[in-house]
Amino acid sequence: MIRYVISASFAFFSLASFAEETLAKPQAPSILAFGDSIMAGYSKNGDLRFGKLDFVSLVGQAVRTRSEYPKFEIWNLAIPGLKTGAIRKAFEKLQIGRQRDSDILLLNGGGNNALPFRKLPLAQVCDERTYEGFVPAITADWVSMTNLLRSRRPASKPTLVLGLYYPPLNQGLSQPCGPNRSVADVFLPFLAAANHRIQELAKRDQLLWLDLMPIMNCPASARHLCEIQAGEPLASYQARLAVLMKAGIFRDPGDNEGGIIQADHVHPNARGHRLISESILQVLGY
Repeated sequence: MIRYVISASFAFFSLASFAEETLAKPQAPSILAFGDSIMAGYSKNGDLRFGKLDFVSLVGQAVRTRSEYPKFEIWNLAIPGLKTGAIRKAFEKLQIGRQRDSDILLLNGGGNNALPFRKLPLAQVCDERTYEGFVPAITADWVSMTNLLRSRRPASKPTLVLGLYYPPLNQGLSQPCGPNRSVADVFLPFLAAANHRIQELAKRDQLLWLDLMPIMNCPASARHLCEIQAGEPLASYQARLAVLMKAGIFRDPGDNEGGIIQADHVHPNARGHRLISESILQVLGY
């Protein structure tokens, strides 16, 4: 059974009440997904779960058919629009990560921290000072969540952390910021730093990790080039992505794999959801 528990306008206190009641009850084997609109399967018409073709639903359906649990339940408590600070507060309130919550836990967060930049004039988007608080805020919230997971959740139950990808600012990677310099040249190092830090925290606590940049921003034949390498210093990772972008390998999701982003330039389309689900299943061993 797939549980569609929220809409985009669902009040947080209602979600908290629902979750506190349902997560306290004995459950069948289940997947619990928590995070923002990427995890929620937001579609351009405002619906969630993308007509049951979102990656969380696809993963749950595949687990049912490939495991000994045909009644595997899917609980998607992701809330569209939340920045990491709000995700952290909801994470704490709902006590996400308790042993009885789920057999598989999927987590994401951080993309909405960048959305305010899309509304800024190009001059501000092209100014590095605009992004000075971006990485510290995301890092602090993920530190809190991973610390709570370490104290709450047994290592025997897998937790998969999903990284970030580049949803184009100002509707494109190549918006000019001056001679030979684009919006992506300015912002990508900050996004890479946040992604690198989330990955470090996941690896520190032996959580499963899936980097979405290689899936969403790089063709399948070059995904390995776009991945964070084990123990790779941040400066090396940032420099490599910059080279790959100049070479046209790191690209707008709309230009990748035949187009894997919706018209809003933020959320995966059906093809994007399928690609993400396939990678999640591979990491989980299904």
